[in-house]
Amino acid sequence: MFIELCTRAVLTDWITLRQALWPDATAKEHDLETAALLDRAADAIAFLARADNKAAVGFAEATLRRDNVNGCTSTPVAFLEGVYVNPDWRKRGVARLLCRAVEDWAIRLGCSELASDTDLLNTASQLMHVALGFAETERVVFFRRPLAPGSMRHDRTRVQPATLSAATLSDAAGDIMSDLHEEAVLAWSKRQADLLRLLAAGERVNDQIDWENVIEEVESVGRTELHRTESLLTQALRHRLKIMAWPNSPEVPQWQEEATLFQMDAARAFQGSMRQRFDLALIYRRARDRFPLQIDGQPPRLLPDTCPVTLDELMTEP
Repeated sequence: MFIELCTRAVLTDWITLRQALWPDATAKEHDLETAALLDRAADAIAFLARADNKAAVGFAEATLRRDNVNGCTSTPVAFLEGVYVNPDWRKRGVARLLCRAVEDWAIRLGCSELASDTDLLNTASQLMHVALGFAETERVVFFRRPLAPGSMRHDRTRVQPATLSAATLSDAAGDIMSDLHEEAVLAWSKRQADLLRLLAAGERVNDQIDWENVIEEVESVGRTELHRTESLLTQALRHRLKIMAWPNSPEVPQWQEEATLFQMDAARAFQGSMRQRFDLALIYRRARDRFPLQIDGQPPRLLPDTCPVTLDELMTEP
């Protein structure tokens, strides 16, 4: 397995993998987007993963973003625009190798943060990001409304802006929220919550409760919190290890600050029941796996084979 830079010479393989990740895009759109990435050599990059037989099995694309990136505090921020691995090659570390190549590129350009995003309902991608060491920062819902003359009238009397009282706005918001609560997931969750309350009050509604999915949702909340806390611990440990590996780097104060922030977040998210689920050796391995090959032209100092801190030390809020 090896990683190579995407160039015009590998366009066919690159676009084939892109089409697997973004099947809704047309061939023309893929052509234009790859050309645009290649023309942005100063702030965009793409990598291809090849098996030993030279078959293309995965790719990753990244850009530098100088606008506000949700959850980040620095600028510019390296942004993982897309990463894909052929299904036959998943769970072999291919995505991690691609992500490491992106990280090395970002570090060379002076970035201190790597960000990414995924669809709110794409749990597989969310788990992949956690496995790669990302920590969830926030969840947002984007809205869009086309504008056209008279698009808001709908045969209703137009209301002048000055007449919009707090009560009017509150009523309008209530109407909108009522509509939203009738939609898919929110409607289902509200219905199940109401039924569970009735059950707790002694009413016989067992046969109306969607037990299978309720149980799955409850378990999912626990798994999400566990993965989030584990990811925060991995990030905290990774920054502490960077200080050990490059103690003379001018970045040490920033690494220390970031390690402290990740550690504080992990300590606050930690629940006692998680302790038995954490694998410190795995967290240490993941923290080391995401190391760059060098920083400021210097290779890292040798790190110990086992984690140099205990789980209690790593989870104790500074």
